[in-house]
Amino acid sequence: MQWLRPVAQRDQRLWSLLCALLLPGYIVVFVSDGLALSGATIINALGSAGSLWVVGLLARPAFERLLAVQHTAWRMIALVVAGLLFAVLWYVVVASFLGWANAGFRAGGSIPDFSGPAFRWQILQGFLAAAVLFALVDATLMSQRTVETGHAPAPPDKEGPRHLLIRDGDEIIRIAVDEIVSLNAGDEQVTVSAGARKLTVRRSLNELEEQLPEHFLRIHRSAIVNLNAIERLEPAGSGRLSVHLSDGTSPVASRSGARALRQRAI
Repeated sequence: MQWLRPVAQRDQRLWSLLCALLLPGYIVVFVSDGLALSGATIINALGSAGSLWVVGLLARPAFERLLAVQHTAWRMIALVVAGLLFAVLWYVVVASFLGWANAGFRAGGSIPDFSGPAFRWQILQGFLAAAVLFALVDATLMSQRTVETGHAPAPPDKEGPRHLLIRDGDEIIRIAVDEIVSLNAGDEQVTVSAGARKLTVRRSLNELEEQLPEHFLRIHRSAIVNLNAIERLEPAGSGRLSVHLSDGTSPVASRSGARALRQRAI
């Protein structure tokens, strides 16, 4: 399975670390509740933390698919339901393990009584653990998208300003954002190409990128293009793409930029 690759995802490493840190926490709770510090107490703590770790690894692929759901309302409903199922599954696993461990395999095990507050607390723990795992998986997916595209994805509702005020010598020119074809960085300045006009801005490309709406895409560390100005794309070798724009220029997209462009293609 993909989640069992030799190089674990960041969220899997953090999940393993979290469950490992829970082990001494469970021991402290059991001892403070009147149990003696013994082999049985350590086994019970291992069963609680270890079963959570296993259930988390099994649930991770499903969580990743749920986080990919585009509709926000449906995604939230699915995540809540999945969190409850996660909590119930962990309860069944940990109760079964503790029953086998305490009663013995030859006796056939004995499921402990998790009724009343103990059961509700166990379910609440499971739901909170599922929320933590959701957050870890979501952070990993965001990090992957950032690496693939070369920059952090714009929020889905990002519109940005409709016009920009750009200095041109002693004048300040107001241009429509949609007139901009591309922005190219070099020599500590950025050249803004807007039709026949080319304006120089002494600001970083990262600063300008934050002001642009989502139909502007960074195709290279030194170039941003207006997707609406693209006429065609051609292979440029080594996974790159030649981007032919409406003003006649043809910047070359890096491999990460080419992947981002292909993802935007229908």
